[in-house]
Amino acid sequence: MKRQNSSRNSYRNSHRGSYRKNSYKSRNVTNSTSDRIILNVGGIIHETTRSTLTSYPQTMLGRMFDPANTAMLKPTYPNGNEYFIDRNGHVFYYIMEFYRNGDVLLDERTFKITLPYHDETLISGQILRREFDYFQIPILENKIELAERRGAALVDEFADLLEEEIVQSISKIINRIAILFCENGSDSYQKGEFIRNFHKSGYAILKHFANRIKARIEIQFPSIGWQIVEYNNDPSMRLILTNFINIENVMDLIKSGQNTPENNEENE
Repeated sequence: MKRQNSSRNSYRNSHRGSYRKNSYKSRNVTNSTSDRIILNVGGIIHETTRSTLTSYPQTMLGRMFDPANTAMLKPTYPNGNEYFIDRNGHVFYYIMEFYRNGDVLLDERTFKITLPYHDETLISGQILRREFDYFQIPILENKIELAERRGAALVDEFADLLEEEIVQSISKIINRIAILFCENGSDSYQKGEFIRNFHKSGYAILKHFANRIKARIEIQFPSIGWQIVEYNNDPSMRLILTNFINIENVMDLIKSGQNTPENNEENE
């Protein structure tokens, strides 16, 4: 009875990606020709079946687990069914989606994926392409390119709205802007287009594309002061912009018919 309980515990632990000693025996005694396969990819455990992998025989894993190549397999444990692959375990989530569904669903907004045992992770199209090439996954190239283009368009939209906010502040002779973006979006910037368009993605965009956005803003406002303050307890980022008002951009606003405080008084 004790031996049966130990086996059950081992099964549960192996499903959680655990490396405890009591799961060693359950994986060690499994015959390598069984259909169930455990793939340890970069330290992250993925479970699948031999038939799932061999359903795409032209891929790397399809050839690797072809019954004709069983003698060439090198399991982690003798006669076991676990195999270690030193690749990106996060992106491998997408690799397995292809094997299981014949397609890969990409989040074009921020390339965000949520894994069963891990926190949310951001990945780029370049990393996806590299891993897909390694595993020889015949996913359509234009799908990744489309996601990249949409992601780039989202960053550009973020910069556009930020420039609009700066212009509005200049028209009111306000020389400082502070914008708070929270990871969960709950307390993000509560004004204008930002909260509508970037309620959830603003934090991730600023975290991963701050330098690109800063370079874009500095073209229009070269004297701008740019500071990002990160808060780790409740993950959030405060973007502080200063020193963007000068005589040239004020005159440009007047010439372009933008409202200045004087114009607002006249309109009233």
